[in-house]
Amino acid sequence: VQGHIVVSNITLEKPRIRLDVNQDGTLVLAGIVEDIMKKHQADDAPKKEGDNSQFKNAVALKEIRIKEGYLQYNDPNNPQIFRNVDIAFHADTLYGPFSSEGSGEYKGSRYAYRLKSGRIDNLKESVAVQLDLKVPEINAVFSYSGVVAKDEALELQGEANLDVADVAQTAQFFSKRGSVSMPAVPVSVKGILKYAGDKISYENFTIESGKDAGFSGRVSVTLPADNAPLGIAASLESTTTLMLDKFVVKDASKSPATEKRDQSVKLPDVFLPRQLTLPLDVNADLSLTIPETRYSGLTFENVAVKLAKDANGIKADLMATAEKNGALRLNTVTTFSKRE
Repeated sequence: VQGHIVVSNITLEKPRIRLDVNQDGTLVLAGIVEDIMKKHQADDAPKKEGDNSQFKNAVALKEIRIKEGYLQYNDPNNPQIFRNVDIAFHADTLYGPFSSEGSGEYKGSRYAYRLKSGRIDNLKESVAVQLDLKVPEINAVFSYSGVVAKDEALELQGEANLDVADVAQTAQFFSKRGSVSMPAVPVSVKGILKYAGDKISYENFTIESGKDAGFSGRVSVTLPADNAPLGIAASLESTTTLMLDKFVVKDASKSPATEKRDQSVKLPDVFLPRQLTLPLDVNADLSLTIPETRYSGLTFENVAVKLAKDANGIKADLMATAEKNGALRLNTVTTFSKRE
């Protein structure tokens, strides 16, 4: 093949597609693709006459479309179904670069995405990837810009951002009871996402909600192996004065006059329940520091919250200095049970 082949347009209407997954979580198709790429690896060395190993670089896919597709992700541990899938796909060559955009329905919720990637000459080399995912029902947009590589295991590193237009609407969507009290405020999260093997980290991230709250910090997660618990470590520090009144949902039964007279802040005996049921085993070490918090007419300084969970239970500790009431300290120990 000496020329250049351009596939102008292929459209699949209402196709039913099944992606089978191995027990180790890898796609069956991934192994096939890897074998093909090993056999037809691009080679910069001079080619002999009649050598067609550059065939994949000579083929361009101008547009491949899927309309109203049905996609079954056949994972034996966690099967998923995507309905009403619309996809437009483009490739400069069979090695890429690739671009795609589309929409679909997952568990009754609509989503839309846009994806771009660089060339994939070798699965073990890093590939540049840009992804934007929008879920209108929860007013959320997720974006990732970085690299993805697969050697022995999948690895990625890049900037990951999440923008939520209305926290109250998002929380309402995920609430099983259909009623949850959250402030109707926007939230923007930006940071560096890393994944390698059994570790996920989100570093140098910032959380902003207008001018009323701002945080920076780091979180890392160690995925469980065998029967080991999930490990979570996180540190968060406020970068602004936290105006807590903006985020606490007001009691509608209180009139403005009553709220004005009531300048006291009532603290509970404990700020965690005595018993807590968790969906899985977790070991956690969390810390939060806030230089200044204002709430209900009072100013709290040097607020520090520490939360630790291990096999013995959950230990929580809260320390703060109030301008009128002096130092405050609150701690509790909570036992837990795993949800069956």
